[in-house]
Amino acid sequence: MNSLLSALHERQNHVLENPRKPLTLCAAVFFGWILIIPFDGVVVRELMNREGVYSSSMSLVLMGVHLLGLLTGAWGVKNLHQAWRAMASAVLICLMASLFLFLPMSVAGYPALFIMAYFSGIYVAALGQPLQAMVPSSQRFTTVVDVLIIANLLMIFVDVLTLLVHVMMGKILAITLLFVALATLWILGPAFVSSELMGKSRQNLSEIARKSAPPSLVRPFAWLCLFIILITLNSGIMYLVVTPTFAHLPLLTSFYWAIPYIAALVLLRTMPEKANRSNTLYMALAMMGLGYLIFGLLSANAVSFLLIFTLMLGALGVFDIFWWSLMASFLDYSRRPAMVLGIGLAANVMGILVGGIVGNAIHAMPEGRSEISLAAFGVIFVGLALLPVVNRELTRVFQHHIFLVGSLYPVVVPPVIDQGNHTQYETGSIKSKENPTEETPNPLMQIREKYQLTDREGEIIAYLRKGYTYRAIAKTLGITEHTIKFHTRNIYQKLGIRNKMELVRKLAVEESEV
Repeated sequence: MNSLLSALHERQNHVLENPRKPLTLCAAVFFGWILIIPFDGVVVRELMNREGVYSSSMSLVLMGVHLLGLLTGAWGVKNLHQAWRAMASAVLICLMASLFLFLPMSVAGYPALFIMAYFSGIYVAALGQPLQAMVPSSQRFTTVVDVLIIANLLMIFVDVLTLLVHVMMGKILAITLLFVALATLWILGPAFVSSELMGKSRQNLSEIARKSAPPSLVRPFAWLCLFIILITLNSGIMYLVVTPTFAHLPLLTSFYWAIPYIAALVLLRTMPEKANRSNTLYMALAMMGLGYLIFGLLSANAVSFLLIFTLMLGALGVFDIFWWSLMASFLDYSRRPAMVLGIGLAANVMGILVGGIVGNAIHAMPEGRSEISLAAFGVIFVGLALLPVVNRELTRVFQHHIFLVGSLYPVVVPPVIDQGNHTQYETGSIKSKENPTEETPNPLMQIREKYQLTDREGEIIAYLRKGYTYRAIAKTLGITEHTIKFHTRNIYQKLGIRNKMELVRKLAVEESEV
């Protein structure tokens, strides 16, 4: 046990330098667990089928509870400290609730599922805080794609083993994922503290971006949410109406539906950085329409299943990364990132929920399959009409977004930091807004002189305190990552510190004395 704790402590020190990877792992394993358990996964279906109590309405209820959790996290989580507590508490509560799945569903299984659905929503909304603070804007797209890919791969792995081996295997693996998420959060604890300190000791680039943002972001964000709800209406119809049509193919439906989804994510991730992905949205609408056309015409066999789900899930993969990447971009302009992510994903769940309710109602009609296809086509045509409007509204905010204009990286705002009545530049002096001719020494310049830091070391300090990773600094300065690490070691030695968190504290103390 002591050796395990020592290894975890050592890992924490490494995480302080680059928290993005462990944050990605933590989110991915928890999202995978959400797909496996509270989102009507194979494990839950098998448990209910064994007792003869499975009902598609249960999945709708769980989505509604998850929606409440998203909104709770959106309004309740306001800073990194609260985010860490909310995420850790949510994982721990879900872990304890998962133990009740080892009992008959009729005993405590249903309340446990409701608890897991609600607190998993809180976790997802709270993720907006560390996603903003720990992941640079230029890396958020790949980060969210990685989270979705890993989560779906984990879901496929657990679902297939559940069907081929035993449902007990699925339950054990699901709980293992929660243990991994909890351990990763514990390792990330100091990174949350460090990011909180950096946010208090200076205004970062997100603050600069907020000052350069349009007067109101409510309108473009509202259009995005409306588009999310509209498109995910078809997701609800597919998951709760189309998928049950192929229930006689349990092994195939347990894993294949995620493969086209993952393939779409991988394709978008590996496209050239400056490639414009906006055309893929129109292709995705066409693929979804073709999938519903095949569903209305062909019989429910394995061939039609492969055709339908290749088209539909590939389309959903495109749309999911479209709004995930845009919500991640909105974080640059938000003081409440949990609210951005919580409300955006609540729109996603709302669309699935309403689509499922409408789809079940239509499915009960005598000509259910043809009616469902007609309803889906109606949604697709509205989406085609709405997409140009959404694109126009969003380009007012994100002139260089990969789904709107064609550049992976947003516009780099000049590194000017507004501090009260002064405007501080990265180098040089501070000029008073009240008296522009009055100059006072730049605290960072004085720190450089006091500790005899080179110009390059001063540049690296400026980027480190903004939360940049070694790789991001190396790319910005046009030097190797190894060189950045070399300079960072020299900085730590000169300042008598050991890691980035101590650097932030040291700078805060030194600047207060200047």
